[in-house]
Amino acid sequence: MRLHKKIKSKLDNSIKYIFFTESDNLAVEATFIDKNDGKNIICLPTETSCNMGCKFCHITDIATRVIYRQITYKETIQMVEFIFNDLTLSRNKMLLLSFMGCGEPLLNRYNLQTSMCKLNDLHKGNIRFAIATSMPRNSEFLLKSFADCVKANELNVKVHLSLHYTNDIDRHKWMPKVETINKSLELLDYYKQVTNNAVEIHYTLINGVNDRTEDIKNLIKFFKGRDNICIKFIRYNTKDTINSTETPIEKVKLIMQNLTAKGIKTEYYVPPARDIGGSCGQILVDEYLKYNCLSNK
Repeated sequence: MRLHKKIKSKLDNSIKYIFFTESDNLAVEATFIDKNDGKNIICLPTETSCNMGCKFCHITDIATRVIYRQITYKETIQMVEFIFNDLTLSRNKMLLLSFMGCGEPLLNRYNLQTSMCKLNDLHKGNIRFAIATSMPRNSEFLLKSFADCVKANELNVKVHLSLHYTNDIDRHKWMPKVETINKSLELLDYYKQVTNNAVEIHYTLINGVNDRTEDIKNLIKFFKGRDNICIKFIRYNTKDTINSTETPIEKVKLIMQNLTAKGIKTEYYVPPARDIGGSCGQILVDEYLKYNCLSNK
């Protein structure tokens, strides 16, 4: 991997790194995030595009026009080590590698877990990992195999389930290639039981779409009594191709109050790096279309 450019956020301390792959000269993005909370965070891709087709995600808009392939474990390690050395990060400070960039991590399971094992050896004692998975359809084998690897290698990997909807009709309308909600939660429970690692729910709030009274009732039904899990509500990064907006903060607070009253842990997350295409569901579209477009190769 070789560096193409660095872009610094004007909103926070985030830095977007755009690399070119050595083998086929594709643009790949990674983002460094400094939240001033005692750890360094690098958000990483697992694929050069994504075929999951989630309608609220910016990547979906260009998925059919750009080259899709898996990121190799060697490429992942090269990106991490380049950023680590470029910023002269301290190896005494906790490093969190978050596989929440472009792609569905479980669909690149071999390279994902291989990179984790090798990076865990490189940063002994000071590294943690996280993945966000939508739980693709028929992913039971993938998730259970990943859980076995995490346990066998004593990796600290937090799994975030990208839930976003509270009934299968809506979820499959917006996320057409995922498991049912019940199956997704069953697999999340399996991972927690096998690895004893933390799990979390990601829920991007879209005004009038998944923040209705019925949605809140369903969340209470799913998660009341689960004291080992938190629902992280995420601010929605709007896009021009669908008519949707983020839920107003006043409504977010009411939703969280309702769930908290039922004993459900909640958190509201405003993703950083919004102005440099490094936030949740975002990508630098112009860069990808310029260098990764199928018609150019």
